[in-house]
Amino acid sequence: MSQNWLWPHLSSEARLLVETTLDAFCSPHAKREQLVELANNIDIQTLEKQFLPLKSQSQQIQALKERVLIASVGFRPMPVILSALLLEPTRLYLLHSLDSRRFAEKIRDDEFVQNLGLDPVKDILLREISLTDAPQNYGMLQEIVRENPKTEFVVDVSGGVKVMGVSLASAAFWLRLPVVYMLGKEVKGIIEPFSEELTLLKNPFVHFGSPDLRSIANLFALGEYDAAMNVCHNLRETIGDVSLLGKLEIIEEFIELYRDWDLFLHSQAKDTPQRKLGTRLRVIRGRMRRLGLNIAKEKQLQDNQTFLDNLESTWKSNKRNNSEPYRLVDIFAAAQRRAKVGKYDDAIARCYRCMEMSASIALLDQCQIKDTKEPDLSFFSNYLGSEAKLQEAFREKASYALNHEGGLGLKDQMTLLTLSPDKKHQSMGNIYFGMEKDKLMELRNRSTLAHGTIPVTKEEYERFEKGTRRIIDFLFEKGEFNQMLAMAQHPTLQLV
Repeated sequence: MSQNWLWPHLSSEARLLVETTLDAFCSPHAKREQLVELANNIDIQTLEKQFLPLKSQSQQIQALKERVLIASVGFRPMPVILSALLLEPTRLYLLHSLDSRRFAEKIRDDEFVQNLGLDPVKDILLREISLTDAPQNYGMLQEIVRENPKTEFVVDVSGGVKVMGVSLASAAFWLRLPVVYMLGKEVKGIIEPFSEELTLLKNPFVHFGSPDLRSIANLFALGEYDAAMNVCHNLRETIGDVSLLGKLEIIEEFIELYRDWDLFLHSQAKDTPQRKLGTRLRVIRGRMRRLGLNIAKEKQLQDNQTFLDNLESTWKSNKRNNSEPYRLVDIFAAAQRRAKVGKYDDAIARCYRCMEMSASIALLDQCQIKDTKEPDLSFFSNYLGSEAKLQEAFREKASYALNHEGGLGLKDQMTLLTLSPDKKHQSMGNIYFGMEKDKLMELRNRSTLAHGTIPVTKEEYERFEKGTRRIIDFLFEKGEFNQMLAMAQHPTLQLV
């Protein structure tokens, strides 16, 4: 490995010493004992401490500078000292075994380490750890993380015996802390001076995908938003990396937003910041951009943003039945989400509400009934000639008398639509009666979320959804409903 970077910094005397040392490491005749003596030469080690930090480092290592450094300590202080000099930590934890404590003290008392500005009492802390007990070491790391809130860490496992490094690295990986190791050119088992380089080790939990993150994404896809939030919250309790903690916080807020959307919080009676889902999504997306966090496709998020903004703008204070197109589409999208995970009783109940809202929108917009609870039916009386003729026509179609004093139910509204002069209204009402004739309405009535105890099957739901969609389509221009429905789809979380 070329040391051309080093020569300009050395005096002629120092250069001669370094060249002699490196020549010995290159000699095929050098004995191991000789190399050990050369590597441990106090003058060579002093030169390494002085000049190795000037050696070019990777961007990954540069990014880990000025963090809290947690290092395992064995019987050789030099690797840990060099790591500290390269990383310039703001605080240094030296994790030693019972036998290696005195070497940790040597690191603490090293003048080059102290020249970093680290107080040997307040900033350089010695902690005893186990050689093999990973759970114990995990607890030690958690304790250190708690001692330094909102702080970034790096763990160095260069020092100590191999089992200590494996144990400490396992605990650090689980906490998602970056782990580094000092590599160098080995000659007969001895590291050649000035060849040392810090290397960032790949975290297997990140490289192969965290099972916790996969669980969050899967639960989100199933509409189990509270469960996904719980996993996210529990994961935050086991994470020590500050940047990842910040990302998990945003992910949890993101899931909470979609949980509230699924609960139709956008339509609550009182005006609160929580109901403004469009505003909340805009803020979360801004934070995601700031952190470079991409957890869903941008097209999906932009579609959701537009849809939620419209839900927000069409909200009406204390409105009991705010029947309007965006809320209609939202309920239908929710029905599809329930069906996707096999909750067909829930899904068919939402489709039923969609048919009711479709009829209400048509009657409110074009038949001037004003309110489905206390309807004004003069439009139909005038069109049919009198209130008596309206009653007669209604009874003939519905097989019961029109009594709107308690408000209009679904069948009442669909019957009125068949009496409208508008062909689209008539089609909507006739589709409903066709569904009734085919016993589809009975499927809903006998379901566990209506008046019965017989669960709805997938095939039954699909038939019901098809009829519902046909009714809804008459309220929109061609293709418009599908476009709005696509905008209301919850995204796929991309966490692994």
